[in-house]
Amino acid sequence: MNQDNQKSRQIAVLNLLRQGQDSAAKLDAEFIQLLNVNETDGRLLNLLQLNGRQTAGELATKSGLTTGAITTALDRLEKANYVQRERDVKDRRKVFVELTPLALNIGGQIYGPIGSATLAHLESFSEDQLQTIEKFLHLFDAVNAKGAEILKDARWNDPNDKIKATEQFNQKFNES
Repeated sequence: MNQDNQKSRQIAVLNLLRQGQDSAAKLDAEFIQLLNVNETDGRLLNLLQLNGRQTAGELATKSGLTTGAITTALDRLEKANYVQRERDVKDRRKVFVELTPLALNIGGQIYGPIGSATLAHLESFSEDQLQTIEKFLHLFDAVNAKGAEILKDARWNDPNDKIKATEQFNQKFNES
């Protein structure tokens, strides 16, 4: 494959990733509408599904929320019967959070068939191809996580100067 064709293929893959992200965002938006929760609460439910039972502090760190914001969000999710809290028996200051059977059931009904369909498609790939896909997805996740962290810090100067903030983002992203 010549260089122009390879570059075209790379751009096509990048565009497919963006399209997939958009489709996943639409699915997640419809799911949180079904649950009648906001986007932040939906992200917290996703983090609990991905990582299982964890402390409120761990959830705050992974989500980027303050401890006050995580408490408020967990209050809403607990009231809706989507999460439950449990104090650590050894350290009563520590509170564990986990999904309720209701949240697991609803999530499984929606995302279970989607996961099964994805797994069925992955069966068509060889072990080497799956390793390549896995490696690429780890790199893709790392690039996005890096961008999110830098962008979060890009609000540090004049919040009204969007061009300056984006230029600073670009510089910092390319430096690291």
